[in-house]
Amino acid sequence: MDPALARKHLNRELNVARAAQRMPWGPADTDYWVEMFPKLARALPVEEAAVLQAAFTAELERLRAV
Repeated sequence: MDPALARKHLNRELNVARAAQRMPWGPADTDYWVEMFPKLARALPVEEAAVLQAAFTAELERLRAV
């Protein structure tokens, strides 16, 4: 996958999660992003992918605690 396209998708979903006060996706969509986020991140440089994945994981933990 093109890194620019992967970055666009990853940042869009991360921004959705950051802006949310509660889980912004239903269970099926949440499962989809839990699975797809790391797959898309593989298109990026390792350090950038790790930062985005850690941020996404942190947001999911925050949202699941609500």
